[in-house]
Amino acid sequence: MVVHRTWNKLLRPAAMLLAIGMIAGCGGGTGGGFGSSGDERTWAAGSGELSSQIGSPDNAVSSPVVASGRFAADEWWTRAGYGQPTGKWFLRDGSGHLGYGLTAGTHRPGDEFSVKLFAHDANFRLDRDIRIRLTELTDDLEPGEIILDETVQVGPVSALETVFTGTLPDRENVLYALGAEIMGADGLAEDTQAALIRVPTPEINASMRLDRAEYGSGDETAVLTMANAGPTVLTFGVDYQIEKKIDDTWRIVPLDLAFDSIGLMLAPGEKYELKVSLGKLGPGEYRVVKSVWAEGLDLTATLAAEFSLVK
Repeated sequence: MVVHRTWNKLLRPAAMLLAIGMIAGCGGGTGGGFGSSGDERTWAAGSGELSSQIGSPDNAVSSPVVASGRFAADEWWTRAGYGQPTGKWFLRDGSGHLGYGLTAGTHRPGDEFSVKLFAHDANFRLDRDIRIRLTELTDDLEPGEIILDETVQVGPVSALETVFTGTLPDRENVLYALGAEIMGADGLAEDTQAALIRVPTPEINASMRLDRAEYGSGDETAVLTMANAGPTVLTFGVDYQIEKKIDDTWRIVPLDLAFDSIGLMLAPGEKYELKVSLGKLGPGEYRVVKSVWAEGLDLTATLAAEFSLVK
């Protein structure tokens, strides 16, 4: 994925907002409210057999990919051996001349990576060497093996100029720093940009649990905890679906619930708590159903946390 300027921020050790759109949506089924739902046996079928966990959620995966969440953006940049951006060439705080795109985020072994530049001035010339480095990072995000270290000469820069492309090594659970340094005549970097590339084992190790197994009629909410053991970053929304067991079949409770249109990212080793509304439910056996995705990968899992509601 080619990302401009803002992706060089690491995941904080907590869930982070991906998008902030306050668009109300319906959740937990369709149709009218719970009170007008009619015969429960006619409700839409639920999600079938589900578990509250996938993989090995109690054994967090140890790798630099997981460790990356422990460091802030400016800290990993320095640890990885790069100088801070100066704004002389790359656009920064109103200074500079060049927009840029460095491959970042989660990828698979063998994926292509690239460094791109673009200029708003059609006649812009850089006439500088750019040093491209791909470096494997240690658990402390310090430089390890240098995978690539090449210098390319860049003259004129068009609306979108791909100055370098390469291929990631065929390895998993590796964290790389991809850097682009514009070099001066003295051989020193005049400006720098860098990005993190995560190559985790493509799997999800996660769990979903409620704070209690049983609730009473006076309980209005339950607390659902999402836990990510890694090595992938998980993404999900604040929406959920409630299903009820009716004649040994899980069926979707047709509640009209509104959810903010918000995307969350959960770093490996971290947890996120979500409040679940119970106010419209009658006695019975229920479960909360949610789907999660592995960021940057075509992987998804649907989990369920069961509970009962008594009078």
